[in-house]
Amino acid sequence: MVLGKMPMAEASSRNSELRAWAYHAGSIFSSAYPAVLEIETTSRCRMRCIQCPRKFLLSRPTGDMDLGLLERVLGELRPYAQDIHSDGRAIINFMHYGEPSLHPEYGRTVALAQNMGLNVITSSTASEPSEEILRAAVDNRQAVIWLIFDGMDDNVFQAIRGPRASFTLGLERLRWLIDYKKSTSSLWPTIKVFMIKNPLNRHQWKDFLSFFGAMEGVEAALGEYSTFSGRVPAILDQAQRLAEGGESEAREANRVAALNAHVCHYPWHSVSVLWDGRVVPCCRDVNADFVLGDLRHQSLVEIWNGPRMTSLRQSFLSGNRGNPLCYLCREGSLEIGIPPRPGPAAIATCQALWPNLDLGSFPKESSIA
Repeated sequence: MVLGKMPMAEASSRNSELRAWAYHAGSIFSSAYPAVLEIETTSRCRMRCIQCPRKFLLSRPTGDMDLGLLERVLGELRPYAQDIHSDGRAIINFMHYGEPSLHPEYGRTVALAQNMGLNVITSSTASEPSEEILRAAVDNRQAVIWLIFDGMDDNVFQAIRGPRASFTLGLERLRWLIDYKKSTSSLWPTIKVFMIKNPLNRHQWKDFLSFFGAMEGVEAALGEYSTFSGRVPAILDQAQRLAEGGESEAREANRVAALNAHVCHYPWHSVSVLWDGRVVPCCRDVNADFVLGDLRHQSLVEIWNGPRMTSLRQSFLSGNRGNPLCYLCREGSLEIGIPPRPGPAAIATCQALWPNLDLGSFPKESSIA
């Protein structure tokens, strides 16, 4: 593709413009190269989180991504299509509906991505990664590790994430990671700790921010609650209780609803890849309910403008979300937002690039968002 011949910053800017124009013009073909939002290096998880649809909906086989397949998948990515880290390298999230630290070759998965010029982010329940895993994250220059503390004591943590969750062990592992980074004089990974807002831990939000905010070498933040695909009544009930409990949570619920009123941006933005190579539209597809294709047998470009994805775009443009994944979803575009409509200069650039993209006539302007 012509974008691959441009400097990174320019290619990223042009790809974003092409992505935004295809979306706002209501084209069923996306002229941009897709981002890969998440790669599920493993779908195995030992938690029983009350706010996670995995507990309620997952029935597909579980497993670990083969390193050969991971290399193939990573080879399909284009750095200019990914989010960019502060060091100028592209980001890939090793997460979806599994605990990434359970991959038997965790260090090699991170090293493989790093050697291909990609910065890795993982998300783990704080008590799950062993010292061996944390050492591998440092030694292989993992960019960011998210450690989740959904309770400031074992009782609350376990009430939310199940009997294996442990605040005590999680704190021990966090302190070990901080000390090991110091001992190796490493800047990597950036350590971010989160507490996902939940009615059961509301009374601990301030304590969490105060305790971890004072810890050297750690960034602390509260994470917003998600209803995912909207298909689990227990998760929806928790969200309702949360929204009724405070002004900031009510504002967040209103923000999510306002985004959801637009045509969902995901089919024009990115995909996620399951451990077995199948490709799904977004991070809410826990059970492979809408498979777009399979990277074991297809290229990402073939899948991106293939019949499953173009039909999904067409149905969304028609106001129809009646597919097995999206029919109850209330969180369209949530993590990625709605792109600004390109201005005249950006549109002219898109038109100039278009003949090299082999996607037919340039889409006319419409107003879908």
